[in-house]
Amino acid sequence: RVKYFGKADSNEVYDNIIHMNKFFRADFNFINFRDASKSPHAGKYSNSTIAFVTRTKVPPKRISRVDINFIDVFVTPEFFSGDHEYWDAYRAGALYHEMSHLRLCTADIVYGKGMCERLARDKPAHAYRNADNYGFYCEEAIARRYGIEKPTFDLKF
Repeated sequence: RVKYFGKADSNEVYDNIIHMNKFFRADFNFINFRDASKSPHAGKYSNSTIAFVTRTKVPPKRISRVDINFIDVFVTPEFFSGDHEYWDAYRAGALYHEMSHLRLCTADIVYGKGMCERLARDKPAHAYRNADNYGFYCEEAIARRYGIEKPTFDLKF
C-alpha cells in the first residue's frame, strides 16, 4: 500500500478498493466493451492508451426497485493483444484505473509506475486521487494473489 499511496489513510484506500470490487460483483452492473476508434473521443488519447471510460449523462435504467448501470469502457485492439500471463493482471489494473474515475472520481494526475511511486512518496494526498495509483496497486495485488510473476521485459502492445 505504501508504494502507491504513501502515508494516505490505509482504511480509506481499502474502503475505496472494496467499493470498486462491489461494483464489479454487483448483479445489476454491466460493463460494455466498445471499440475505442468509434468513440466520439477517439484521437484524443495517446498511442499508449489501451482503455478509457467516459461518463454518461444517461441515468441508470430501473427495473422494479433496482438500478441497472451500464458502463461503456472503450478499448483498443491492444487491450486484448498481450500474450504473457501477466497481461491478465495488467488488463485488470487498467479496468480498476478506469472504474476509479467513475466510482471514486479520480483524476489522471500522473501516469506510469515510477511517477505513481514518486507521487505517493512526495504527495500522498494526490496519490489517493490518482487513477493510475489504483490501477497499479490492483494489478500487483492480483498478480500476487494468483502467483503470476512479472516479466523481466516490458509489456509491449
